[in-house]
Formats: sequence, C-alpha cells, structure tokens
Amino acid sequence: MTTRVLNKSAIKLRILKYRRVINAKIILGIVSFLFIFFFILNFIPSKASWLQSQDGRRISDLKKIHNGLELFFDVCKKYPEKLGSLIKPNSDLNCVGGPVSIGIKYLPTDPATNQQYYYELISTGTDFKICAKYESKSPEGPSCLTSAPYVINK
Repeated sequence: MTTRVLNKSAIKLRILKYRRVINAKIILGIVSFLFIFFFILNFIPSKASWLQSQDGRRISDLKKIHNGLELFFDVCKKYPEKLGSLIKPNSDLNCVGGPVSIGIKYLPTDPATNQQYYYELISTGTDFKICAKYESKSPEGPSCLTSAPYVINK
C-alpha cells in the first residue's frame, strides 16, 4: 500500500510540474506577443506626423518655387504669367530672345493632390503670390509667399 501512495503523489507532482511549465509558456507567449505588437505599433507613423511631413514638403516646395521665380525675375525683370515658365530650359522666354537655362528642373506639386500650387501674378508682373493649403493644424512655415523675400501671409 505504501508504494501505491508514493506513485499517486509522484503523479500529482508531475502533473503540477507540467501545469507550471504550460502556464509559464502561455504567459511567455502572451508577453512576447504584446512586446512585438507594441514594437511594431511604435514604427507605424501616426496621421498627425504624416500630415506634418506633407506640410514640410509643401513649405520646401514653396521656397523652391519662390527661388525659381526670383531667378526668372533677375533675367526678365518681371515674373512669369504661369509657373510652367520656370522649368529649365525656358524656350518661351520673350524677354531675352531665346532659350535660357534659368529656373528649376521640375515644378513641384502638392503631395496630396498632385496639383500645382496656387500662383497669382499681381499688378504688371512685378509681384506674385504663391500659396499652399496645409493639412496639419500647426505648420512651421508660411502658407503664402510673395515677391518680397519669404513674406509670411497666413
């Protein structure tokens, strides 16, 4: 009878040991899953940061177009009627009598709509206004630039 009691207690100890191992594996699996989940979640950009990066590109685009417009003005003493005249080489410039290599390589477009930025020639070609529409609540740059160096018009 004593051997039978020892066998039952040995079986109970083994069952308890296996339950502990299984419980530990389940807990380790859950902890690993949560760690991986939050690790991946950290690298997915939020909508706010994505909108801010888009707005950063818009600010950079406005400055690039502004610089191209100023280069154009230095040669022609007026701003172009349309932004397409900024693209190198400019074969349609009447102010110098032929193609010249001024301006920018390509005309930046809005990253969300892929449309050109708003451009308005003011008065007799001696002033302009170029604008972008921001998506984030607090962009770090001007929404419109004019012919004066980086004038902010919000």
